[in-house]
Amino acid sequence: MKAAPSVIAEATALNEAENMLEFADVILFDFEFADFSVASAYDLCKEAVPAVRLRTESGARKVTAFLKESEAQDVFVVSESAELIDSVRAEYAAVRGVYDARAYELGGQDGYALAGKACAAGAQIVLLGKNASREIIEKIQARAILVWVQTSADQMSVCAAAASGCYGIVTDNAKEAKSALLMFCAETVIRPTYIAGHRGCPRKYNENSAEGVEAALKAGATHAEIDVHLSADGELVIMHDPTLDRTTNGTGRIRDLTLAEIRRYNIVDNVMLAGVSQIPILADMFEIIRKPEFVDKLLIIELKANDTSLVSALKSEIAKYPELRDRLMFITFYESLLSLLCEQMPDIPRGYLDSLSKTDFLRRMSPHNAFIDNIVAAELISVESARYLRDYGYAAWSWTYNDGGSLSSAVGAGYAGVTANNPEDGGGYIYKICAPSALTATKAKSAIETDAILFDGSVRKAEGEWLPLSATAGLIKVEYADEENFQTLAYYSELVILQEEKGCAGFIFAESSICAAVSLCACACIAIRRRKA
Repeated sequence: MKAAPSVIAEATALNEAENMLEFADVILFDFEFADFSVASAYDLCKEAVPAVRLRTESGARKVTAFLKESEAQDVFVVSESAELIDSVRAEYAAVRGVYDARAYELGGQDGYALAGKACAAGAQIVLLGKNASREIIEKIQARAILVWVQTSADQMSVCAAAASGCYGIVTDNAKEAKSALLMFCAETVIRPTYIAGHRGCPRKYNENSAEGVEAALKAGATHAEIDVHLSADGELVIMHDPTLDRTTNGTGRIRDLTLAEIRRYNIVDNVMLAGVSQIPILADMFEIIRKPEFVDKLLIIELKANDTSLVSALKSEIAKYPELRDRLMFITFYESLLSLLCEQMPDIPRGYLDSLSKTDFLRRMSPHNAFIDNIVAAELISVESARYLRDYGYAAWSWTYNDGGSLSSAVGAGYAGVTANNPEDGGGYIYKICAPSALTATKAKSAIETDAILFDGSVRKAEGEWLPLSATAGLIKVEYADEENFQTLAYYSELVILQEEKGCAGFIFAESSICAAVSLCACACIAIRRRKA
């Protein structure tokens, strides 16, 4: 896998941790059952990233004291208490939080809200357990908050957790977990790469127009990215430039004009045959994503001016749409605004657009609990950097993709999210695989029909063969031949348990909870080819 999940090994003793160093990417220390210090655990980790469970205020104080003395940056604190995470971060903002939500009862739409709750807690990661499912995980990670799943280390449990699309697997046997992950082939795409329509769909529609945003979402974009400026009378105007000059038939600075003055003009012919569009405000964009057909779509709002009043105006406007709050994200080039956003709207994830490096991203982003969204040429946007970032709790988004070939490369690399000028380029890629409603061992030996759901919402049927790893359960594997871009990608369903030949004693777990302790893994291989344009 090019974007395999981290393996996080739990340890209650130093000798346990020492035995895991060769296989673990992160070591999670639990001091409630241990008799060693935070300092000794940190010193032991070397190449692995240390994480510490917080259960009590006294434990949080010990961790905080060590962090302030050592000035360590590469540390996670893990807790089910937002207050404990916040207490450490209030004293030492460079530490990163992991919000333990294993006890939550979660429904299909709860992922967006849980991401906001974790973000407000100062966490960049949510820890799930038996309550994990692909649907929940996809929604959390769509808001740039990552998910770890705690499970046992047997092959079935590890493979089921990985197939859910999480970024980390927490277990008590790192060696066994690493070995289990080898069942996935090198071309595996373990989770969808989210696609944000850049200023809507500017290759075919006027940029930052309502028509363009709606078209992007219909074409398969999971997110729409828009730009916002503040007018003279405090309205949130959607436009990339600070002036009307380039994209409209008017002139003047948005900050110096009232909305009434701005709307004397229109967006005109940004692209050939795009026609004329009204200059929208943020409320217009909210009305789009509240439509029933876009209930699973998100809006990324870029703050284009280094203006603190812009943050205040956004806070007031968003408060009018409480039902949409959990489907919003912010991005900006201004670190000072990240700090203000974190303070005033802590539950809405915020990302940084300017380039970061391996040597400064922790120091600069951790205090704001911000995600990384860098230009495609930046140091952190590569397959190698993705592996590096993953173990520190980050999965970078990248911008901007102008053609299908570059977008294909990003999908193949397993990037977390991309911003594209033509979201239709990604509409034909696979978003997820759904297992058949019933599958027996006999049927598994013949051609298997399954559903591949594409980014544009269409469903494509495909057939394949059963490649068993046990007699009772497995995953559905789909091979997608992208002939235009000379690569083959492999996708997996959630865990499937074979039914008995007679009766209904067996179960199918497809698009449902992981239930990791129930069965063993296998996989079916199905081929899909992308047609040339």
